Amino acid sequence: MHIAYSQLGLKLNLKTRLYRLSKKEEKEELLKAIRKSSPSNEYFSAIQEEEAEEEIKPIIKTPQSKLDKIFRELRKIKKSRVEDYFIRGNSAQEEILQEVFDRSVEQILNKPENKKKIKQIFKGFDFNLVKVQPLEMLIILLKDETATEEFKEFCLNKSIVTIGDADLLIKFLCQTNFDDYEHKLMKKLGQNTHMDGIVYTFLDEKLNCDNPGYYKLACMQMKKLSEMPDVLEQTRLRILSERSDSHSVALNHLVNEIHAVCIKQDTKKKDYDVNDVVKFLQSKGIQHETCTKVRNLFDRRNSNSVSHPGSDVRLAWEVTREEYLEYYEHVGQCLEALL
Repeated sequence: MHIAYSQLGLKLNLKTRLYRLSKKEEKEELLKAIRKSSPSNEYFSAIQEEEAEEEIKPIIKTPQSKLDKIFRELRKIKKSRVEDYFIRGNSAQEEILQEVFDRSVEQILNKPENKKKIKQIFKGFDFNLVKVQPLEMLIILLKDETATEEFKEFCLNKSIVTIGDADLLIKFLCQTNFDDYEHKLMKKLGQNTHMDGIVYTFLDEKLNCDNPGYYKLACMQMKKLSEMPDVLEQTRLRILSERSDSHSVALNHLVNEIHAVCIKQDTKKKDYDVNDVVKFLQSKGIQHETCTKVRNLFDRRNSNSVSHPGSDVRLAWEVTREEYLEYYEHVGQCLEALL
């Protein structure tokens, strides 16, 4: 593992799969996994033909038969170790457990006979194994009060909270609508170095709704942005570029950000260029100087060394921090008016 990270720069987690190609069955499993991601690959056409010949008529499954199959897989997992899933995955098992998302299966989880089976499965269960497929297993586990309380104790007794543990805690809290008496689980989550800042900002109630920190927008203006995932993605990438002082890259995302907001607010045309953006801003009563600056922002993107690296045709140069902040200020003024 140390060699994988230090010499190859590879980072491993519970989704990482290790295949020993000296073993025939693991080699076949790897080929199956590759075929799923590259189904049209010519190297697997012969294998696919063989599988087609062996294909049989699908069996009609009832919700209960699907759930019984899930229970069988959970019993297998109960008898296994976490390391078994790190070394080699089981795509068939993943597909079986994902059946719990089927509405008809989920509806029968509360039947007395099924709740009895769930209680028995999670009695004496090693909850580290929930990491195999956290969301699917938590949905089932939460149907039994005893298992739920034992799982909470398991989390609270952790001496070190790893990334995997933090992910498990977050998924559990989401499934329980953050029903966390005395914030015990949240405080435990805060013991992870990557989560402590987020958790204690939440627990100390330091969230400033009047000024969330996105330009000078108020909380209700931010709510509109929450319905624009493409805008949020550009914002995220822009902030990451700002933090690394990559102002040329940040400027490109800044253009995309204001462009996307205008498109969302004014959907009259399919092709929406800088002229449409400026006309829309003018129609909203935004100052002429700011509209002109936004037009210049689009032009600056076109003379940005990131947009045209090494071009012999266009003159391109880096964006300075001061220049970037000036454009940023004018975009902020537009967003205050639009949102």
